[in-house]
Amino acid sequence: MRATLDTLGDSIALVLEDCVRQANKANDETLDQISKEALNVVKENAPARENGGIYKKGLKRKKTKDERDDLQYTLYASGMESSLSHLLENGHLTRNGETTVSGKPHFAKGQEYAAKEIEAAFIKNYRKESE
Repeated sequence: MRATLDTLGDSIALVLEDCVRQANKANDETLDQISKEALNVVKENAPARENGGIYKKGLKRKKTKDERDDLQYTLYASGMESSLSHLLENGHLTRNGETTVSGKPHFAKGQEYAAKEIEAAFIKNYRKESE
């Protein structure tokens, strides 16, 4: 397709719309992929008791939208032991109040993993979309 001076603006707009569509699709795929991988990192690093790891089994992710309607994924602890996440992540005093239990930063490791991997994953997915 050959563009004249009259249709140059329309041609540029079409190309830009296609680039935005490809970037949005690559972004959605990247967020889905990285959030699954980050959840696995969180589960691998989460503490588990001998009772079968009820807390670990309750770690989940959900798809949400922010106020600008942008896609987000939230990793969270669900179930009966969900209120333990901040204690397990940061540490706490024992019941007698005299000793402390050190935290096991499992959500922090998932966040670090996602921050480190997301750019390379987006570039890979965008290139795949552009082909």
